[in-house]
Formats: sequence, C-alpha cells, structure tokens
Amino acid sequence: MRWLRRHILMGLVVTGFVVSLALGFDTLSGASDVVSHLLDENTVWPATRAEDGLVRLDGALARLAADPTPQHGAAVVDQIAILQDRLAVLESGEVAAHLAEDGVDGQVRTLRDLVTALAPLADGLAQGDAAAAERALALVQPAVAPTEAWILEVQQGHRDHLQAHVESRTRAIWLVIVALGGLVLSGVIFMLMLTLEIRSGRRKTDAAEASHMVAAAAELRLKDAIEAIPEGFALYDADDRLVLSNQRYRNIYRASGAAIVPGATFEDIIRHGVERGQYAEAVGNEEAWIAERVARHRSPSGPIEQRLNDRRWLRIEERRTSEGGVVGVRVDITGIKRAQDLLSRAEQIADLGHFNVDVASGETVFSAHLYRILGLSAKQAASTNLLMDRLDETDRRQLARALEGTRREGRAFQGVFSSVEIDGEPRWFVVNLAADAGPSGEIQ
Repeated sequence: MRWLRRHILMGLVVTGFVVSLALGFDTLSGASDVVSHLLDENTVWPATRAEDGLVRLDGALARLAADPTPQHGAAVVDQIAILQDRLAVLESGEVAAHLAEDGVDGQVRTLRDLVTALAPLADGLAQGDAAAAERALALVQPAVAPTEAWILEVQQGHRDHLQAHVESRTRAIWLVIVALGGLVLSGVIFMLMLTLEIRSGRRKTDAAEASHMVAAAAELRLKDAIEAIPEGFALYDADDRLVLSNQRYRNIYRASGAAIVPGATFEDIIRHGVERGQYAEAVGNEEAWIAERVARHRSPSGPIEQRLNDRRWLRIEERRTSEGGVVGVRVDITGIKRAQDLLSRAEQIADLGHFNVDVASGETVFSAHLYRILGLSAKQAASTNLLMDRLDETDRRQLARALEGTRREGRAFQGVFSSVEIDGEPRWFVVNLAADAGPSGEIQ
C-alpha cells in the first residue's frame, strides 16, 4: 500500500510538474501573442492622420475664402482627396474593428458624412468660387473641435484596450500559480519567467507607442518643411512610384494634377500631362518624347530645361537617392529665359556679342551672337584662346595682357582690335573688359 501510495503521489507530482510546465510555456506563448497583438492594433496613428487632414482642409478653405483663386481651389480639392484616403484607412480592416470595439467609431461616420456633403461643392471649390468656399467652411469648421476631442477618446480607448489585455493576462497567470500552489519550485520558476516576459512586453509596447509618436512627429515636420520649399519637390521610390510631393509641384503641373498621387509612376504622370498638351516640346512627337524623358528621369545626368504649354520654363534638377529612388526639384526660370531672349535680341540689333570668364574654374561662355560675329560654329567650345585666335597676332598679345590685368586686378579695359579674315574679309572689333567682384572684393 505504501508503495502504491508513493507511486501515486510521485505520479501526481510528475503529472503536476508536467502540467505546470505546459501551462507555463502556454502562458509565455500567450504573453508573446498579446504583445504582438497590441503592437499591431494601434488605431491612434490613422486617427491622428485623419484629424491632421481635416485641420489642413480647414486651413486650405480659409485661404480660399480669403483669396478665391483656382490655385487655392485646387489646394482645397487636393486636401479633400487626402482626407478621403485617410478615412478609408479608418473604415477598413482591423482599424475599423478596433474603433468599433472601443466605441469611438462615431466620429469616423461623421467625417465621412462631411466628405459626402462636400462632394457637390467640389466643382465650385476647384474654380475658386468664394461662395462655395464659405459653404464648405460652414460644414468643416464645426467638425474640427469635435475631431480633436475624438483623438483624445481614441488614445484613451487604445490605452484602456492595452491595459485590459495586460490585466487579463496577469490575472490568468495568478490563477495558474494558485492552482499549482503545491508545486512551489516550478511555480516560482515559471512566475519569474512570466514576470520577466510581461515586463519585456510592456517595455516593447511603451517603446512601440513612443516610436509611433516620434515617427508621426518626424513625418509631420518633414512634410511641413517640404511644403515650405518655394520650388516644386517630388520624391520617387526605387520602383519609380511617387512617394510624396509638395503643393508647389502640383501647381506647376496643373494639367497633371489628377495623376500626381502617391503610388503613381513617373511615366503615368507625364503621360497624363502629354495627353492634355501640357508639354510644348512633346506636341507631334509624344511617344518619343515620353521615352526620352523617362530615360533622363531614371538616369539623371544634369539639369533639364523644360517648356510648358503656357509659355513657362522650368529648370529640372534630379538626383538618385541611396535607396535607388529619384528626388527632383522644379524651378520656374521663365523670367531668366525671357531676359536671355531680350538680351539675345538686343545683341542682334546692336551687332554685339558678350562672353563671361569664371576666374575660379576658367569656364568661358559665349553668347549666340558672339559666335556669329566671330564667324564660329556654336558647337565649338568657348574659350579665351578661341576668341584671341580670331585676332591678328599683335592684337592677340595685347588682348591677352588686358585679360590678365582684368582677371588679377579687376582693371577695366577698352580697345580696338583687328581680326583675321572672317567670311573673306578683315574686320575690326571694339572689346570692353570689366570684372565682377565678390563680397570680399575678390575677382569672380
């Protein structure tokens, strides 16, 4: 009987230990699943993004009401589209389920009703209609404060949800410990393991929330900085899909506005513009122009000057990123191009030409008319030697001395020089030299 009782007791101890061990590992596994679940279910970020979209829409409408122009109207329409995209995130998948579970999904429906109410005003807003802007403001402004309060409810609900999960798991652990109180040693071991795991999970949860907040703040600062850039800015990923762009970029390419959305490829965007006649250079040669432009975009090698159908000129600078994407800046150089055109016409009328020499690099630039009056081809690389080669030998030496004096000491000079035969006859030129000085007086 003692042998039987001893074996029964040993069997109970072994069985209890095995059960405790299994429950301990099950609890550890469950704790890991809880942590993973908590990290995946964050609803605060998409809710904050929607609230940010509403605030930006309110600001865009205020600017449109104060200055009713199509440009401001286009900005409002873009903000409405952004708000729609952010609401779609809140209305789908686990995010919608978590909001409903926390009982804070009512404001999402309110915002969706607001976007629906704005739809009939879209055409008027896009045209810069002040009356449409006022009606839209009357709809949007009352929703801003409730949405800000709603964000606090979402954050509180999210924290309560996390705490409920953690507390539920903690209670389960203590029930296991009480039920296996006879197995003190194994219980202590597993309790320590579980405690360490829970603390690690809490630290991970806190770190994840802090990371979400830091990432959200960093993204907001980045977008604000990009919006503040006076030039058009766009970033494409390694698959040549648009990641982000600022409002200036979208304003520059107004005809392509509907296609300039995150995820669209560069080729799709420019093709959209070509179909609407946005690029003057592409007219009559559309497919070849698209192929060349895409190739230059994917392998940028230098600045590009681009003429649009409204007679504006852009300077395009594109660079590859370390991840294989492309970042680009668009600068409006219409004023510069017009000034260059006026200068070229003035030189033709006065039969003048000009050249510039950069002292630091030695780079020399000839104007188009200087090439013509010197009897040179525009394909020839400009240089002071090329200029002096057009003079006779004596005048060549005199001009070289004058150039050196201007380059080193900034001395102005005027002289009359005879040339070699140009178009079959000798000519005479008046040459004026002057220096440009930098802020410290150095000759540039």
